[in-house]
Amino acid sequence: MLLENLINGQLAQLLIEYDLDAVPELRRAGKRPDVLISFDNAAVTIEAEIDRDSGARSRVVREAESRLEQGLSTVSIALLYNVSTADQDISGLMDSLRESVFRWRVMPSDGGWHEGGIDQLVAVIKQSPHSAEINVNFVAKQLSDGLDVAVNMLGVGTHRVLAERLNLPRDDGSKGKRVATFKVAAKRGMLALATAIMFHSRLDLTFQSRCPDGWDGDWPPETAAASVQSPTALTDFSRAWNLILAIDYKPIFVTAQSILTVLGHDPNTVRAVRNVGEAALKVMQHVGIARHDVLGRIFHRVLETARYDGSFYTSTSGAVLLANLALDDDFCDWSDDDLVSDLRIIDPACGTGTLLMAAAERIRDLRLSSDGHHRDAELERVISLTIVEDMLYGYDTNLTAVHLAATTLGMLSPSTEFRSMNIHQARLDVINGSAYLGSLEFLRGQARLASWPSPSRHVEPDRRQEEDEDITPPAMDLVIMNPPFTRDSLRYHQFESSHKLSLKRSEMALLDQLSDLERQAARRSGIANAFMVLSKHLLKSESGVLACVLPTTIATNPAAFYTRKFLAKKFHVRYVVVPHVVDRCSFSENTGISDMLLVAQAKNESNASAPTRVVKLRFNPNTPADAISLASNIARGALGDDGVVAEVESARMLEGDWGAVQFLSQHLVDEFDELRDGRMFNAVNASELFDVGPAGQRIRDAFRRVDTAPSPRREALWDHKGDIQRTMNSVPDNFIVSKDTKESLADRYWERRSHLLLPNRLALPNARVSSVFSETRVVGSAWSPCNSKDADWDVSYLKATCLYLNSSLGILSLLGIRSMKFLTYPPFSLDGLRRMPLPDWRDGELALGVYRMSAEFDLLCSEEFLPLSDIGSCLTRRKVDEVVADCLKVDLERVELIRRSLSEEPCVLG
Repeated sequence: MLLENLINGQLAQLLIEYDLDAVPELRRAGKRPDVLISFDNAAVTIEAEIDRDSGARSRVVREAESRLEQGLSTVSIALLYNVSTADQDISGLMDSLRESVFRWRVMPSDGGWHEGGIDQLVAVIKQSPHSAEINVNFVAKQLSDGLDVAVNMLGVGTHRVLAERLNLPRDDGSKGKRVATFKVAAKRGMLALATAIMFHSRLDLTFQSRCPDGWDGDWPPETAAASVQSPTALTDFSRAWNLILAIDYKPIFVTAQSILTVLGHDPNTVRAVRNVGEAALKVMQHVGIARHDVLGRIFHRVLETARYDGSFYTSTSGAVLLANLALDDDFCDWSDDDLVSDLRIIDPACGTGTLLMAAAERIRDLRLSSDGHHRDAELERVISLTIVEDMLYGYDTNLTAVHLAATTLGMLSPSTEFRSMNIHQARLDVINGSAYLGSLEFLRGQARLASWPSPSRHVEPDRRQEEDEDITPPAMDLVIMNPPFTRDSLRYHQFESSHKLSLKRSEMALLDQLSDLERQAARRSGIANAFMVLSKHLLKSESGVLACVLPTTIATNPAAFYTRKFLAKKFHVRYVVVPHVVDRCSFSENTGISDMLLVAQAKNESNASAPTRVVKLRFNPNTPADAISLASNIARGALGDDGVVAEVESARMLEGDWGAVQFLSQHLVDEFDELRDGRMFNAVNASELFDVGPAGQRIRDAFRRVDTAPSPRREALWDHKGDIQRTMNSVPDNFIVSKDTKESLADRYWERRSHLLLPNRLALPNARVSSVFSETRVVGSAWSPCNSKDADWDVSYLKATCLYLNSSLGILSLLGIRSMKFLTYPPFSLDGLRRMPLPDWRDGELALGVYRMSAEFDLLCSEEFLPLSDIGSCLTRRKVDEVVADCLKVDLERVELIRRSLSEEPCVLG
């Protein structure tokens, strides 16, 4: 105990060197935490123990939890000292701590144990109070509700004027119909006011010392709180913001001023603005608000067009994880002021600035920690000024978004005078007959950048071009982004038809100018791919780093093959990070689509053959503190309980095979590779044996369901419900007829009906069968028919294939080619199904088993399967596995191990 007390004292002293207010063994409320770290309005306790025995973890966790229960802190950290540290004599203890590897767990948190050096521990401690103090969703809802109340106080005419002032499309994106109300635009306008009021309140304490040189007018500006309470709130805010603009912060306050100028001064409008101010000031009462992108979450609550413009909010923890992986210790000599100052970082789809803010905080932490661990207020101010004015570039097509991005970055250091920010609105519009494509215009060399709105007058959209800027950004060290990934059919949907057509034509012309590989990559599977190509054009040719949030489908779908080829050819892909977490399979917060993090460096001689580290997470960090710890563990390749790390050879990445992301279990990844490559048994792509299709969507396009049998009689297996489809045998569940004007199409599809049906989608935890057989030939809505290409094959081959696909080996075949759009409810594209590995029934030895498997199918086809989530205990599945293993000459123990591994996959367990 005495030794631990000595170590605690030395740890506190070391934390003080990192500018933390740390005290060891301080009695508080009758209790004595090992180390207490105080912040302005929060406290963090550390309970520590030497990691000498197996019970150390549980003991120190109990102690840490007790500090939370006692109310001594908002966050408690359980910490384990390395045994080698404890073995040092007292004189060498401090040096040992500086070099030591600590293990810790932050509570309350969903995260597990992490480890790292003192730098990582300090970063976690600094983030901890911010992680615990704010219920961001609750705060976001409060402000969102306040904005709704204010909008309802405004008239429809004001809604329309705000839409024009913010240059928003007048189409809500629903089937091209114009809407009569502009409430969405009005809410965005009120949000811009709210964020300006928030920032105003942050500046209030600094005004006395910040009067501009030579200023002879009124000073200081009225405080935000006083302006909110004033019966002339609009006038008071306008006057105060004019004074603030005499110092700096143009990107933040000009937009808000322009909104004030179009609002009337009637009592309802004044009440609306005061209501917005009150809601904004409530947000600012929360400790740590500046380090949380609450504004971003609010913005994406307000934004109702994410489906069309692909605006998905990156979680704060996801942004921190990405920034920490991209900006590592080796990215730059962080102790060299000149080198750090010369860094250039861009987000060409910056939204509300979440990723830029994460990069800014990471750079500041790395630079300050490299400076002898001594925190200096003036150094921090200079670093913040350099980061915001010189290093960071952000572009977005939405004016409200770039306003919020500027505000978010301003929160980094509100006492710093930012006279310029490289945050711009990139035109996505048709002006004077010319179409502009936002940041994608950088592929031509320069995007069309909109000027900030004028507070004094309204500028018509067709006159903006005269005032727009042309500023070509320099070559970048880092592109960090969450690009828009709306699908092609919805892109530009918010524009009227003529403008939509003009934009699409301009996009095609732009992509036609690219090289063959770039064009193939950019045109596939959504606009996010074009941003991958754009990143290469923005980066330094041999050293630039790309860090982005991408749909996981880019790693799995056949349609993204050329995008994978492009990335692997032009970059060394360092990390691919995929969360296998059922309820949090995404790093974006307002989407259920699974996504991943990718970090890659421009290919050069030193990294050309380096492997890729594919990281599969069991745990998706909820807090910035957890994200920092996780990034450190990923960099060291030691995830422990947090996930699995696999190294993939560069040659395989170049081939477009990124299938290592498909399973959390590396054993399943390896077994699928063995199966697909024919090393388990002679396997070929399904397309060599069968004609697969049409897809269920085609059937829904051509047919409709009816209640009575039509003439001619046509039937379909429409649904796939786990509680109904319990066996491999299936019967049609609907009569169908062709839709009007679709007769010819329906006839062609009907000719392709089959006894064997493959799934278009599977709700994995609840599904019982992965393929079905019908005595009558049918088509399906949730299914695709599968017909033999060999005219000599009888129905036995279809039955044998159905039996195989319902074995553990068949499920492995199917899951290995799935789209990972949704973790537990994956779609199976026709391209995927056609490349699914199946036994080559043309092989003489395998062909011998076809009729036996067909006979066994007849015996087992009416036996019920348990849901896949119970695959490990399903007796019917075991019977099928025994038959399939014997006929394919695969060791049964190997198949049983695959079944057990499948039973532990998160996508199957649900």
